[in-house]
Amino acid sequence: MSKLSDLLEPINAEHVKKAIEKFDGMGQKRFLKEHGFRKAKTCWLMSKGNKYDSKAIIGAAYRIATSRPLRPKDFSGGDPVLKKLDELGFECRKEKDGKKVSFK
Repeated sequence: MSKLSDLLEPINAEHVKKAIEKFDGMGQKRFLKEHGFRKAKTCWLMSKGNKYDSKAIIGAAYRIATSRPLRPKDFSGGDPVLKKLDELGFECRKEKDGKKVSFK
């Protein structure tokens, strides 16, 4: 198991759903600012037809799960984050130049 997967271990699907609800309630700009993340460029969590910044959602879900912050500098996003979200049953998308690419 990689160090990042160990770090993300406490997160479950309910934590992610709560992070999505918070994102929806605050809006992207405010949510990203509060958690210290930038807009996603290539990696997304898809839910109910909406795109969410996957790294920011994982960071917020970690805070919900552990009551400790997980800042952008603490981990890299991309495939490991998408893999965790996929394992929890969420639809994920990775795009490059506007086209969907595999992350598995």
